[in-house]
Amino acid sequence: MLGRARTIRATQALVDAVAILHQVADRDRQALEQRRADDLKQLRAGFAEEAGDLYEDHAAETSRRRTALNDAVTTFSTPQHDGGPFDVAEYVRLGQATLDTDLPDRAASPTIPVWAPLLDHGNLVLTGSWSDTVAGLIRSMVHQTLTDSGPGQVRIRSVDPSVRSALAAFSPLADVRDDLLTPPATSEHEVEEMLQGLLADVRATVDMFQGRRSTLGQLRRETGQPIGTYQLLVVTDFPAGFSRRATEGLLNVMRAGPAVGVSTIVHVDPAFRSTPGTPAVDTLASQAETIAVTDQGVRTGWLPGWTMTPDPEPDLTTTADLAEKARGAQAPQIDFLDCQPNVDLLSDVSTHRLTATIGRAGQRPVTLTLGDEIDQRHNILVSGAVGQGKSNLLMVLIHSLAMRYPPSELEMHLLDFKEGVTLEPLGARSSPPSWLPHAVSIGLNSDRTYGASVLSHLVAEFERRATLMRGHGDNITKYRLADPSHRMPRILVVIDEFQVLFDADDDTSERALADLERLARKGRAYGIHLVLASQTLSGITSMLTKQDGIFAQFPIRLALKNSAAESRAVLDQNNTAAARLRYRGELLVNLDFGDVESNRRATVCWAQDRQLAQLRQRLCDHSGADHSRRPTTFDGAHAPSLAEAHQKLSGIRRSPDSTAARSALLGTTVDVRSEPVGFALTADNGRHLAVVGAGAPRSGSGISEADNQAVGALQAAALSLAAQHGGDGAQIVIVDLLPETTSTACNMNEFTNILGTSGVTVTRYDNKNVDDYLISLNDMIESRQPDDAPVYVVAFGLDRVRKFRHLDMARGATVTPADGVHALLRDGPPVGAHLLAWWSSLRVMNEHLGLEASGTVDGILALRVTSNDAQDLFGPFTVWKPDGPRGLLHDRVESSEPSVIVPFRPLMTAQIDTVRQMVEQL
Repeated sequence: MLGRARTIRATQALVDAVAILHQVADRDRQALEQRRADDLKQLRAGFAEEAGDLYEDHAAETSRRRTALNDAVTTFSTPQHDGGPFDVAEYVRLGQATLDTDLPDRAASPTIPVWAPLLDHGNLVLTGSWSDTVAGLIRSMVHQTLTDSGPGQVRIRSVDPSVRSALAAFSPLADVRDDLLTPPATSEHEVEEMLQGLLADVRATVDMFQGRRSTLGQLRRETGQPIGTYQLLVVTDFPAGFSRRATEGLLNVMRAGPAVGVSTIVHVDPAFRSTPGTPAVDTLASQAETIAVTDQGVRTGWLPGWTMTPDPEPDLTTTADLAEKARGAQAPQIDFLDCQPNVDLLSDVSTHRLTATIGRAGQRPVTLTLGDEIDQRHNILVSGAVGQGKSNLLMVLIHSLAMRYPPSELEMHLLDFKEGVTLEPLGARSSPPSWLPHAVSIGLNSDRTYGASVLSHLVAEFERRATLMRGHGDNITKYRLADPSHRMPRILVVIDEFQVLFDADDDTSERALADLERLARKGRAYGIHLVLASQTLSGITSMLTKQDGIFAQFPIRLALKNSAAESRAVLDQNNTAAARLRYRGELLVNLDFGDVESNRRATVCWAQDRQLAQLRQRLCDHSGADHSRRPTTFDGAHAPSLAEAHQKLSGIRRSPDSTAARSALLGTTVDVRSEPVGFALTADNGRHLAVVGAGAPRSGSGISEADNQAVGALQAAALSLAAQHGGDGAQIVIVDLLPETTSTACNMNEFTNILGTSGVTVTRYDNKNVDDYLISLNDMIESRQPDDAPVYVVAFGLDRVRKFRHLDMARGATVTPADGVHALLRDGPPVGAHLLAWWSSLRVMNEHLGLEASGTVDGILALRVTSNDAQDLFGPFTVWKPDGPRGLLHDRVESSEPSVIVPFRPLMTAQIDTVRQMVEQL
């Protein structure tokens, strides 16, 4: 029992010891666990702190990089354009792209602008169902292409089988030029036709590259000229409307087009199925950059991982501004002298031909050759709308020829039926000489009578040459080669706005047309070449019967920008290329009668007025130009002044003892020579002159009394008579019955004083004493002898005598003023007394002359008279409609028909001292 108890006690003690050990182990375990928990908590706290620091550092770095990227985007340099013809939309902006990222803050993702390469670089394929987004992208790209390219430099073509009308907002461009925005192709046939036309344009531009690997933009920059044409083709809803042939054509355009200025934007709509056998859409995409429009957004093929937000559509109302800029576009200027060949001044000969350089086509000069026996091109036809550079082209042509050929090799007749501003500087100038020494005649504001006279003169000249050439060949080249001593310069005839010659259906038009046709057909053999220029050739009614016959002699056609109708008129019925020229100064050169296959584009060089004036001065110096070589200048809108009559007055100056008849100078002829014309005052009965009609038009015409033709003609007559007499005792009696305003405007006081310095005796009467003087004429005529010094009664406004037939009984008068005038008219010439008088009214003149002096006046100068009055004076077939300073002069003894003259202007205030010095020198 004891042993069992001990065993129990020992066991209990062991149990207790084990329990104590468990308690200790539990306490230690708990302590360890608490310690582990505390350590883990501390570790976790430290890790969280470090992780927070790391996250904050990462966020800060991300923010810094995003800020830097956005700053870079903000300062991104977009293409700069100055609005010139060399601008081209190489890239167009589509919108902004945001980087796809899993970051919690999506707004913090970086954004960049999206630019798509286009002109000179490539094409774009836009995929997706038609939507506002697709339409907006297309319009935005087209708008940028137009705004970022030179005005009028890009043509827009479109294929729109579903009639989306996405480009309707750009329609104002078609109003400027129909090729800037052509009607969309909608059928398969139209699509095929459009693509074939584009391929033809591509081939033509490739030929222009002459084998060089380049782009159109590079070629333009190298040549300094906007050669070629940029075109943008916009296709919607592909493959709708596309046959297999059309799709292949589209691929060819996309492959070859961008380098030569033809880029394409193709919208591919998956809703449309392609025609079996046509190339897959992927094939199109291989020739372009791609843009995909889906429900998830817009993505581009060249920015994977970025989603694009398109920019807002531009303000399409500005399209009208684009159209106006295209309308006023100008070519870059090519300096005239830089364009000319490096040859010595006035060193060439015209035996075989004439050659002029007028511009450049790319880097190649554009030259025109006239008269060559091989090419057989002798005449030039020029056309261009208002403001497109026609005047500059003519000046370039004229001066290019003038630089190469001396006046002994080339003469010119230049006519301008417009304002005459262009040719005016080419006329005679004083010092230093700067006129055109080659010019024989220059017509400014030419009227039809003068133009017809020039053509008549030229016909007479080629008939003279034909006589000279007999036995020496049948053309000018053979004639000059047969004997190098033969002097026969070629003749260039330039007529600007030549259609004015044929405005009316009358004798002048008929005569001019016959002469023009004769010169065009036969003048070339005798070295006469025509340059006819006009803003409009269509609708010249009087030329309809002969137009083709005349123009068939003009193989060289130069067309500046114009309408389609005028393009057909100047070129060919199938050639409207002039309507598609883009800017002022761009020229279509055609050397084959306007055939469309012979079109060649060029840019006319720019001739500055000051530069040309300096050139003409050099030409005058080299050619020894002096007063004897001055061109005759006819200004149809202005009468010659008395100061301009110096040479003419000097020509009639003679010794006082000469017995030749004196001539009263009245004006100049309306012809090439513009020679002085007058009325001879011989001792034969009837040698008096009557000036009839209004000297100036009614108020409101813009012509003042200072331009009174009647006063000017009689002042010139008096000066010329004084010049022919000098100190031989001749007397000039001035009867001034003019209204005070007219007398003052025409400087009658100064004129009378100047006349008194010429050596003749001058007496002046006015309204206060004119009656007594006229009455005294009766006794004066009775007392004169044939060898007495001449007396010239020059009466201004004789119809203002109030008592012409009044017998003043109160003063014991036995004769009237009429009696004195009649005595002078009947019996004056044999005793050296002559009357030169102005009546503003034909009725009053007839009343003054009456039966007593009927038939005693041989000379009539009609001014502004009615058609009926003109027929009463000159016969029932007389047609007289004066336009400008013109008079109808008839000497009944010398000719059966009256002739048109330009009466001199009255003495101008600004020229009083000049005329006084001129008279003193005579």
